Amino acid sequence: MTVTIGRRELLVALGGAAATWPLAARAQQPAKLPTIGYLGASTPSFDSHRVGAFEQRLRELGWIEGRTVTIEYRWSEGRSERYPEIAAEFVRLKVDVIVTTGGGVPAAKQATSAIPIVFPVAGDPVGGGFVATLARQGSGPDDPGILPAARRRGDRMTANMKRREFITLLGLDSHMPHGSARLMHRRAFLKTLTFAGVLTASPLARPAISQRAAARAVRLVPHADLANFDPIWTPAYIARNAGVLVWDMLYGADAKLKPQRQMVEAEEVSADGLTWTFRLRPGLKFHDGEPVLASDAVASINRWSAREPMGQMLKAIENELIAVDDRTFRWVLKKPYPKMLLALGKISTPCCFVMPARIAATDPFKQINEYVGSGPMRFVRNEWVPGARAVFERFTDYVPRQEEVSWLAGGKRIVADRIEWVVMPDPATAAAALQTGEIDWWEIAVPDLVPMLRKNRNVMVDIQDPLGNIGFLLMNHLFPPFNDVRARRAILMAMSQEEYMRAFVGDEPGLWRPLPGYFTPGTPLYSEEGGEILKGPRNLNGAKRLLAESGYAGEPIICMAAQDLPHHKAWGDVTVDLLKRLGMNIDYAAVDWGTVVARRGQKNPPAQGGWHMYHTSLYGVDCVDPTNKFLRADGNLAVSGWPNSPAVEAEAAAWFSATSLDEEKIAARRLNKSALDHVIYAPLGWYLRHYAWRKTLTGVTQGPMPFFWGVSKTV
Repeated sequence: MTVTIGRRELLVALGGAAATWPLAARAQQPAKLPTIGYLGASTPSFDSHRVGAFEQRLRELGWIEGRTVTIEYRWSEGRSERYPEIAAEFVRLKVDVIVTTGGGVPAAKQATSAIPIVFPVAGDPVGGGFVATLARQGSGPDDPGILPAARRRGDRMTANMKRREFITLLGLDSHMPHGSARLMHRRAFLKTLTFAGVLTASPLARPAISQRAAARAVRLVPHADLANFDPIWTPAYIARNAGVLVWDMLYGADAKLKPQRQMVEAEEVSADGLTWTFRLRPGLKFHDGEPVLASDAVASINRWSAREPMGQMLKAIENELIAVDDRTFRWVLKKPYPKMLLALGKISTPCCFVMPARIAATDPFKQINEYVGSGPMRFVRNEWVPGARAVFERFTDYVPRQEEVSWLAGGKRIVADRIEWVVMPDPATAAAALQTGEIDWWEIAVPDLVPMLRKNRNVMVDIQDPLGNIGFLLMNHLFPPFNDVRARRAILMAMSQEEYMRAFVGDEPGLWRPLPGYFTPGTPLYSEEGGEILKGPRNLNGAKRLLAESGYAGEPIICMAAQDLPHHKAWGDVTVDLLKRLGMNIDYAAVDWGTVVARRGQKNPPAQGGWHMYHTSLYGVDCVDPTNKFLRADGNLAVSGWPNSPAVEAEAAAWFSATSLDEEKIAARRLNKSALDHVIYAPLGWYLRHYAWRKTLTGVTQGPMPFFWGVSKTV
């Protein structure tokens, strides 16, 4: 049987079933410790923060591993084909409950109809096939569906409680025997949400605070969970967005995408363009009270450059990078690099954040575990619950620049004392919380709910960023069939960008447009050179011929789409239909975004934990020029998919060497054609998204991330 809850709390909290066990434990001492079977979607290291929060909350509830509970951990390592064998093992072990993510639920349901399955799911669990219905039953101690242990304590539990303060967790599998339900007190349930990270739109979701305190805290529902907080190790936007609060940058991009001085007071470049000397502003201080030194900047540049394409280019032509004194560092190159300031101040991930040298000394391919910066906000680590929330507090010793703020440039003055990120993967829950005032700001309001929000007199809705967003379908260039350019071109020839855009954005005029290229529409480098294959009627028969010529032999195509991201889910459905019409066999990995991130980095053959296709998107601001890392085709150094094309790299190099806009435009046109000829990835189209916030907030501005500087709140 599967365990879920009503629409208001649509996401099921991992760890929720465990909250009922202390009732039984206090009533009698079991001869055998209760056992949790934990089916992880990725790896222990990738999910370390999540597991830590889960175990901590269990301990707070009195469940200590090895003493009062046994936890059997198993990891799929991003390989969905491992789910059935792990689920079967849990059945053999006779675990008391299986805890997993949405991707592991079908295998767990197939393996057992007797063991409760607890899982978080974004969106609609009925539509996703996880459960048959969201009907409720059981609201009091006489209900036959309540566990005997709960019934024994029912009188005491319900003496002073109203009906609404119960949530009955039902097993809704069609094979479940009648009466197999799970009951817990609503407050106890909400306290167990540390692992899944669901804070419902209920007043019980957080303690009451005074109006004055509420006015000093801004609560945002971000676009994703801050599961891993190392903005150099991961290119995820969510880590970058948190990073700009905690860490400062040497330069920052303004709303015109021009790099401006931020931590740097002044810079000098020699006449031959080979020697750059940078001097830091005086008085810069880290959150631990230590001064920011030039040696910190040098160490941070070294770590950043190992993970960022422009940094790698600079390292390839570096003679030396040294700290001259406490406030000065020098970078000597073997040849000029005209885009130096753009590299150090770009807004696309990973940004060149300055960390203390001791933290920046961390291997760039391993995560940091200390989050000390010099930015305007301090990260409150002891309140961080991956999957649930992240909290930032104003750093009182931060000294903003005097210039007017613009995106990541200028005086970043924080008004709020606290910024709280509350994770609500279900759009309906987020929309309800915004309307009731339990959150202040929703980073990405899904298109289906925008009309409703516009009717609420207390809510503002606007386009998030006029530069929009671009959807991608990436293919693995290392293995058949997509190691052959004919198979990749077959996808371009058959796909309909209109179908992809309408699947998520809908029919509202002006919110989307086809994109026969790789650069953001309306920007200086936009080009449709080489984009004919994406225009006009779709040629399914021609695509089938190309696919046959590529040698495709009917092997299953592993296509990943994150079900907890509405746009990815919508695009995944379109891709599955496309592949079926092309006559391809499909292994559809309908998983969560964390699983996609873990698996897309695997270079194993698809049948051994690898993949063939996955969906993602970038902000338009990241696609205005060839600094977009997805436009690189240098093999092992490229993003997941690993395209390798010397022709594409040569055109990109021409843009980086350009010294005028006219030269850049010529290089960009050639690059656009070369990249489409090679099909480094398939563009799905360009579209706009919406912000939504309560009118009690002022200072909200458009941009590719929530900018909190100058944002204030009244109650």
